[in-house]
Amino acid sequence: KGAAPARTQIQANRVDVSTLAWFFTHVPFARELRETVSKHAIAGTLTDVTASWPGAAPELKTLTLKTKFQALASAAQAAAPQEGETAKRAIGLPGFENLSGSINMADGAGSMQLGSRNTTLILPGVFAEPRVTLAKLGASVRWKSDPALEVRVESVAAANVDIELEASGIYRAAQGERSGPGWLDLTGRIVRLHAPAAYRYVPLAAGSGTLNWLQHALVSGRVTDGTMRVKGDLSRFPFEGERDAEFRVAARVVDAALDVHPAVVQGERSAEAARAWPLLKDIDADLLFDRASMTVTAKRGAAYSAKLSNVVARIPELGPNAKLDVHGVAEGPLADMVRYVNTSPVSRWIGGITANAEASGNAKLDLRVGIPLGHASDSKVTGALQFANNDVQLADAPSFSRVNGTLNFTETGVRNASLIASHLGGQSRIEASTRPDGESVFTANGTATVPALAAVDLNTATRDELVSVPGIGPTKAQAIVDHRTANGPFKSVDDLRDVKGFRGKLVDRLRPELTVAAAPAKAATRAEGKGAQTVARAGAGRIAEEKPRK
Repeated sequence: KGAAPARTQIQANRVDVSTLAWFFTHVPFARELRETVSKHAIAGTLTDVTASWPGAAPELKTLTLKTKFQALASAAQAAAPQEGETAKRAIGLPGFENLSGSINMADGAGSMQLGSRNTTLILPGVFAEPRVTLAKLGASVRWKSDPALEVRVESVAAANVDIELEASGIYRAAQGERSGPGWLDLTGRIVRLHAPAAYRYVPLAAGSGTLNWLQHALVSGRVTDGTMRVKGDLSRFPFEGERDAEFRVAARVVDAALDVHPAVVQGERSAEAARAWPLLKDIDADLLFDRASMTVTAKRGAAYSAKLSNVVARIPELGPNAKLDVHGVAEGPLADMVRYVNTSPVSRWIGGITANAEASGNAKLDLRVGIPLGHASDSKVTGALQFANNDVQLADAPSFSRVNGTLNFTETGVRNASLIASHLGGQSRIEASTRPDGESVFTANGTATVPALAAVDLNTATRDELVSVPGIGPTKAQAIVDHRTANGPFKSVDDLRDVKGFRGKLVDRLRPELTVAAAPAKAATRAEGKGAQTVARAGAGRIAEEKPRK
C-alpha cells in the first residue's frame, strides 16, 4: 500500500524440504540463501508453515519463519584444508540427520525446540568417530545473527546406549578477520557413560595415542557423577596455558577393569607384546581431564586377590607425544604377587626366576610404569617387592622361610636385593644383581646345621622340613603330608609319583634329597655344617644351584 515495499507471505500445511531446496537453487533468490541450501543438502519435511519476507526474494536476515519439522537433515562441512598438526584436528561445521522439532525466527534471530529420536549428529574434526547417533535428543535453543552468529543453548539432554548427558551454554562464531571454529562456553553433567565407549567422546585434540589407549585399556566399568566445562576459543583447544580458558571433565568410574598396557597399544607382534599385563579389576576411580592432561586416580581395585591402593594413571600432556605414567601399590598374598609377575613382562626382566615358584604369606608390590603411547617399546619400569616373613620356593633352588626385605627391579633386570631368610636350619643373607649380559644372579650367604642338610624322610618329615628340600614348596609339601595321612607310609621315593604335582623328572631330581627311612649318616658327607653357601643363578627362565661342597 502506498510507498510500502512489497512483502511475500507463504502458508502451507506440508512442505517437502528437498523440493523446496531445489526450488531455491533454481530461482533468483538471494545468493547467500541459495548457497546455504545447496551446500548443506537440506532435506526433511515442514508442517504448519508460515513464512514471509520483504520483496520478492527471501534473505536469511529478513526471513520470518514459523514451522514444525520432521526428519530434517543437513550435511556436515569439513574444515578448510590446513597444514601441519592443526590439520589433523581442524573442526568443521556440524551436520545432522533425522532431527525433529519446531522453529520460530524473525529478523535474523529466533528459537528452536528439539524433541528427536534416533537422531545422528555429524561432528567433523571433533571426535574420532564423527557420527554420533542418539536415541533421544531434546533441546531449547535461541540465536541471533547480528553482529555475528550467537547461539544460546538453554538446555539440552541427549542419550544413547553409551552415554546420557545434560548441558547448557553459549556459542559465538568467529567474526571479522578472525577465522576458526568460534568460541564456546559450555557447562554439562554426565549422568552415565559406558566406560569402554568413553574414547568415542574424547576430542581428537587428545591425540591418537591417548584415544587408542582409552579404547583398549578401559575393558569394563561405568562412569557416573560426571561434570564438564569448556570455555574458550576452540581453535586453541584444549587451552593449555590459556588463563582465560578452561577445559575440565571430572567423573567417577565404578566397577571398572583396566588393562594398563594393552597389547594393541604396544604395537608389536613379538612374543613379549602378545603377553598382556594382568587386568586390574573392581576399580573405583576418579577420572579427570584438565586442559591438556588426563588423570585416573583409583580409590580401590584388585589384582587377583591382592588389594590395590594409591593407583594413579596420568598423561601429563595430551597430544601426539603423550606418555602414560602409572603408579600403584598392591598388598596381599605373595602367591598372587608371583602370579602377577609371571603373567607380565616383569618375569622376563627378572630372568624368569619366579616361574613355577611357590610362596606363602603376604607381601607388598610397589610398581611404576612409564609408557610412551606412540612408541611403547621404550617403556620404563621400576618396582619393589617387599617380603614380610614369607616362605618362598624358587624352581630348583633351595626353599627359604621367613624371608624379609625388598627385591628391586627395572625393565633391564634386578637392580638389587637385600633379603634375610631362614635356610637349612640357619639364617642367610640373599643378594641379587643383573650382569651386563642380562643374567640375574642371586647369592645366599649364611649358616646351615648338619641335621638340616640330611636327607628328609618322607614318612616322618613335617611340612616345614619338606619345604626345606629344593624343589618342594609349601603346596607340594602339604600334598605329601595329605597323601601320607590318607594312604599310609611311603614304601619308596618312587611312590611320590602318586602325589599330585610330582611328575617323573621331578621325582628323579628329588631322589638324592629324600629317603623313606632315617639316614643320619648321610648328613656328615653333605656339608661342612657351618658357613655353607648356596648360589642361584637365573637366566632365560632357568635357575641353576651350586650346592655346598662336601
